[in-house]
Parts: sequence; C-alpha cells; structure tokens
Amino acid sequence: MGDINVNMNVAEDVAVSLNEAADIAVNIPGELIYGKSLIDPGKGIFIVGTESWVAYGLNTIANDNQALKIIYSNNAAGAYILLQDATDLTTNLTIGTTYRIQARCKVNSGSVDLYVAGPNITIGTVTATNYHWYMNDFVANNATNNVFRMLNMSVGEILWIDKWLIQKKL
Repeated sequence: MGDINVNMNVAEDVAVSLNEAADIAVNIPGELIYGKSLIDPGKGIFIVGTESWVAYGLNTIANDNQALKIIYSNNAAGAYILLQDATDLTTNLTIGTTYRIQARCKVNSGSVDLYVAGPNITIGTVTATNYHWYMNDFVANNATNNVFRMLNMSVGEILWIDKWLIQKKL
C-alpha cells in the first residue's frame, strides 16, 4: 500500500478520526509524526463504564452519556489511569520515548489541569464548558508508572472526558 496525501482543514475532531481509524498516521508539516493510538480497542471512548480509571480519595467517577465524569469531593488530583498495558494501553511505555497524549474534555465551572505524573507535564487547563481537545507531548520516564490525572480540582468542580488517546512518536 502506498502513501496517501490528504489536504484538510484541521478541526477538533481530527484526533477522533485517529482513534477510530487506528492504522492512520498523520504528518502535518512542521509537526512530529505519531503513529496509531495505543489505547486498547473499544477503550478511551467510554462506551460502557469508567474503563480502568480510579478516583482519588472520596472523589467519584461515573459514566455519564459515554463520558468519564469526575466529581470533586476531597482530592485535587481528581482521578487517574496508569499508562500501561495492564490498564487500557496495548503496550507498556518505553522509557526515553516521546508520546503525545490527547483528551477531549469540559468542566462545569472553574478550571482543572490535565497532567501526566512521572514526567510532570501539564497537558492543558480545561476551562471550557463544552468539549475541546487538549494535547501535549511527554517523554516516558517509566514503563508502567506514568499516570494521567488531574491537578487543582476544587469544590463544586466536575470534569468530563469523552475521548482520550496516546500515540508514540514514530
């Protein structure tokens, strides 16, 4: 199979297409090249349940209309998922390798930071009350203990994640 060249206007649903058509890699001029999503098939889109996510402290998580709903109770870190094969990834991370993590999120009010603990990288600060994509790159410093979680959740805040993915730099 040969290369396919596609010209498109980049919209917020480009990452969704990457997740649903997992064998596609997109090369945007000036950007690093990333491969298919490393999320297990059927995961990262919250069709049923909360997948492998875990609430911190007394916070609660639930599936709300095919989105992970994280409700603050007493822990600013919200909820987390370990970035490893044993949870919802197809493989463990490779130490020293660059990955791109993306999540489509919204909040009811206030602001919540999306964060990868281990390399300690903020993905973005969610302030929108409708869904938006947030992304950032990080270098894995552990094969199984890098953690996707929140920072700075506070009283009255609810965060929703309806899609997320992680890709390895090719």
